[in-house]
Formats: sequence, C-alpha cells, structure tokens
Amino acid sequence: MRYGLRGSKAVALAAATVLALGANAAAGAGKFEGVTLKVGTFGGSWKDRLCSVFCPQFEAEGGKVEWVTGNPKLLLSKMVAARGQEPPMDVIEIVDTTPDTMRGGFVQKYDPANVPNLKNLSPAFYDEY
Repeated sequence: MRYGLRGSKAVALAAATVLALGANAAAGAGKFEGVTLKVGTFGGSWKDRLCSVFCPQFEAEGGKVEWVTGNPKLLLSKMVAARGQEPPMDVIEIVDTTPDTMRGGFVQKYDPANVPNLKNLSPAFYDEY
C-alpha cells in the first residue's frame, strides 16, 4: 500500500472509481440512470477540478454527483460516525488519512477486471486498494 496519495493520484483514483462503477452498470445509453454517486473530497476549486474530469460523462449517462466536502480527517470521522449505517459517501479522497482508514477497515481490495480502462493509467496512480 502506498501511503500519502496526493494530487494527480487522487484524481486518477476518483476516475478509476467512476470507471469501476461503469463496469458494473448495464451497457448502453443512460447506464447511470437513477444512480447518485456521493463523493467526499476537498471543496472549492479542487472539487470543481474533479468534477470537470468525470461529471460531464457521468451526468450524460443519467447519473448525478453529490459532493460531501471537507478535509480528509473530517470525512473519515463522518465514515466512523456512520459505521453500521448507510455510508455518507460512496467514494472518499483519503490523502493523509490512509493509515487510519486502512486500520478502520474502510478500504477493500478491488478486482482490476472491473476497471476496464485501468490499462490506460500508470501503475504509479493505483495499487490493489
């Protein structure tokens, strides 16, 4: 596990997550119809930058993006507070909270076969989590 995910790695992780969701959705137009993706990240221009990367295509397929903004420790505390209930976010930018997030069991390994465009990312942008 690489600790301290930053900058372009975070954008790549968010993009890979959206691609993974796409791999599990039905094929064809509107494959995200009725799907709301809750993304936890920093606010302001950082959120706007993330949205510019994947919101247009996700929304064009019928999906909706909701933002939960805050610093990584605040976002992690929201996940801890919701343990055993509906999580407040589907995807979270963890940056400097990676060790705490791993110890808390909030991250699981994914199947690379579910991320069809993973071959287009540099291995420096992802790991088995």
